[in-house]
Amino acid sequence: MASASSISMVEDLGRPIVIGYLGFAVPILSGGGVGPPFPTYAILEDLAMWLNDLPSSAPKRARAERLGMSGASEKRIGILYKREGDHEQETKAYVSACEYYRRALAADPVNHWVMAQYLSMRAVLAGTEGQKALAREFGQWWSTVRQIVLWELSSASGESKAWGHGTLAEIEMLSVIYKEGMLD
Repeated sequence: MASASSISMVEDLGRPIVIGYLGFAVPILSGGGVGPPFPTYAILEDLAMWLNDLPSSAPKRARAERLGMSGASEKRIGILYKREGDHEQETKAYVSACEYYRRALAADPVNHWVMAQYLSMRAVLAGTEGQKALAREFGQWWSTVRQIVLWELSSASGESKAWGHGTLAEIEMLSVIYKEGMLD
């Protein structure tokens, strides 16, 4: 059964079944009906084409956004692999996400969202044992992204303000890793 905002299903399905990036997706049709399933690799192929279709003359913010969205997709794939217990594929997806965020940051070095996502993925990849070194290596980055978002929030409104507050919340959560040894 599907409605305008939700889908429910009562069925016993054998494992493995993943509805999302690693399995299949179904379109929700007007009136709430469900369309035919299609493999989600098609979504990933569309995402790659969307990224590659951006002309080299495109503004840096547009390039960073597309690279960042590619990173976000890879991160979610990693999360799904983690749930399935496939550590090798999880790590591969997280490394790919980190690289997309790094490229986005190279495209737009003052984009607070991609900088926060890059720092987040570095923390995930470092694991508990490697996180102490991150404060030494990237602590100034944490301070920088926090300052950039505070500057932008002082004049932001609407959607930009909401994104800024989201980044600020993420950065504050990352402070336990990146702020170690810094003065308040």
